[in-house]
Amino acid sequence: MSNNTIQVSYNDQGAKSVQHPSNSDVWNEVDACVEILKEGFSTTAVNVLMNEIRWFKKYSNQNLNVSDVYLGVSVSVNDYIVELESYL
Repeated sequence: MSNNTIQVSYNDQGAKSVQHPSNSDVWNEVDACVEILKEGFSTTAVNVLMNEIRWFKKYSNQNLNVSDVYLGVSVSVNDYIVELESYL
């Protein structure tokens, strides 16, 4: 794994997990759902997606790339955020 690439992976059930290249920060759907429920909201697809976008925005403009097998190419964090926002 490149030291400037955030890795996106999916388990057998399709749940998404995101790993920062320094291994210091991880986002995953299970933890996102727990966080959303603690905030008093329902775990809709939109709320999970917005939670993921907030996670990625912490790393915008930091010269990081994102590798996601479903995209098939590595893109900048900012471009990945735009891609996620297009699903809203």
